[in-house]
Amino acid sequence: MRGNKEITWFDPILEATSSWFFEKMLSATVEEKTVLMHFVVEGTGDVFHVEALRLFGKASHFTTHVKLDEDHFAMGCRVLESSGNYDIERLRLVLKQGWEMFYLLASRFAHYAQYGESEGECYQKAS
Repeated sequence: MRGNKEITWFDPILEATSSWFFEKMLSATVEEKTVLMHFVVEGTGDVFHVEALRLFGKASHFTTHVKLDEDHFAMGCRVLESSGNYDIERLRLVLKQGWEMFYLLASRFAHYAQYGESEGECYQKAS
């Protein structure tokens, strides 16, 4: 929908939050990864795609995700139930941190969607 425009700027908030999730996928336990992927990333994706479909009409990308992604949250529950070997307090902390990081990431997405690339910001274009 955006014509695959090349992104030529650097945003340290986007870099940091994206890197945080990437690092967790390398270092976390299977249960922690499950919480982050299914309860944070997939959970927000479910909400986003339903709302995007409502706002953007019947765009095929959003229609596909609404149909195919609805079970991802439940999938995470099944993984944790079958594991049975986890520290619930640790998973609560990971869930809280994941939501805080995703909120920060999404707030940057929203900023750029609303205001575009602001020349007045302190972020420099990547060379």
